[in-house]
Amino acid sequence: MFADQHFTVDVMPFRQAISAAGIRNMHVLEIGAGHGEITRLILDERPAQLRAYEVERGLCAIRHTLLDLREEAFTQASIASLRGWCIICTPPYSLLGTIREALTWLAPPRAVLLVPVRLLTAFSDFNIFTVISGKAGFDPPSKGEHAIIYRGFRIPNVQASIRDA
Repeated sequence: MFADQHFTVDVMPFRQAISAAGIRNMHVLEIGAGHGEITRLILDERPAQLRAYEVERGLCAIRHTLLDLREEAFTQASIASLRGWCIICTPPYSLLGTIREALTWLAPPRAVLLVPVRLLTAFSDFNIFTVISGKAGFDPPSKGEHAIIYRGFRIPNVQASIRDA
């Protein structure tokens, strides 16, 4: 396990955000599959295809006809064919700089990310869905607060811009 790797304890906020994203029949890229908690939520929405990256071999045991699980570092992958795919990620935070760059190049129509609140300004083109306590929301507990952020769709009754926060 990597130092900045934490696993989701309460998936309900992610379920709500992913459901609102409307990814049915869309191609989805997941970065940081972990044990597969979020992977299952994505598959529940019946995307056309899900490509998930998890660097730690054997960590995600999910097998599904729509899932293309890549046990390799996203940073080493060839992502040219993923332009225009939706992105959902709860990655190790050491990848956020790379993911921020990938968001620009890949131009996903919809995106849901988990980021530390202290880094929200780097994602000013996103909206905040909710904030999660690091102590209660993750295993092992992490420091600070984390935000589920999104762009490219609306979540009913939620539209807090990061610029306004």
